[in-house]
Amino acid sequence: MNAIRLCLSATCLSLLLSTTALADTKQVEDLFQQGQIFAAQKAYKQAQDAYLQALVLDPKHERARISLAILYALQKEYPKALKEIEAVQKMYPKSFLSYKVQGMLLKDSMQPEAAAQAFETYLKTAPPNQIKDRESVEKLIQTLRQPATETPGNQVP
Repeated sequence: MNAIRLCLSATCLSLLLSTTALADTKQVEDLFQQGQIFAAQKAYKQAQDAYLQALVLDPKHERARISLAILYALQKEYPKALKEIEAVQKMYPKSFLSYKVQGMLLKDSMQPEAAAQAFETYLKTAPPNQIKDRESVEKLIQTLRQPATETPGNQVP
């Protein structure tokens, strides 16, 4: 009789935990979607809060972390953005989208060689059928690697 009670208790606990996990997963997704909506409306503070709340519940939520990085970049907070991308890459080394975002962040923060390397990693890690912009990324890599051309106002006498 005790064995049956123990088994029933274990089953009930298991169901309770899985239900809680499902509720947390749904809440994380809801918060992520709220962040997406707020970001689209340019309500960046609310979007940031929603992404951060999602990450409190699930620190490994890749899309929330990448979206938070993009949000920081829109606010010119490149060190914070790069920190989020590095966290994604540490957890998910094959997250090809994180390398593309990293390339954009490094390009915008005037680090052309590092940006070119990130874009190359993006092209290497992304499944070929998922890359719709291969040619434009390859051209961007070439542009980033070209020496800066002198403009008339920047010539050294």
